[in-house]
Amino acid sequence: AAIGFDPRKLGAAPSPILPYAYYPIKNQRLGFGTGGFNGTTRINGILFVPQSRSVLFFGSEGTGQIEYGEPKAFHDPYAEGKGYCSRNGEYEYRVWAYDVLDFVAIRNGKKQPWEIKPYSTWSFAFPLGPAKFKLGGIAFDNVSNRLYMTQLGADVVGYDANPLMHGYDVTLESRR
Repeated sequence: AAIGFDPRKLGAAPSPILPYAYYPIKNQRLGFGTGGFNGTTRINGILFVPQSRSVLFFGSEGTGQIEYGEPKAFHDPYAEGKGYCSRNGEYEYRVWAYDVLDFVAIRNGKKQPWEIKPYSTWSFAFPLGPAKFKLGGIAFDNVSNRLYMTQLGADVVGYDANPLMHGYDVTLESRR
């Protein structure tokens, strides 16, 4: 989900919000289990790419047969506790790319938050293994054009599994 608010109206009781993207079960447009969403899908960060119309959602998703139950029963070493699992622990880090004009249409009342779909999705990998496929969050530095992503549990020392911060230089092309 992506929920927006007007910072000028903070402090109002309650603060007004505007849902930009969410997919309730009764209006499931992405299609459960079709590569757009399944019970293992986790979104951990959103980036509105400067100088573009792209809004990128970052997270992870199971890519194996999706099952419900105890992870051990499905040989899923990454799921924690009873719930949706990806058989044999097959997961990928993913990016879902949306067009900002869809969000504008929602703000203007021309579309509902469950009517929009990503225009593209792709997978990515970190240099240091899966680390339970847990993305901690993302941040973008407009000055240096660097994207920072936290990979939870990637730095294992003894019994401690610490996060790692990855930094990537991003080249933004100017479009006319």
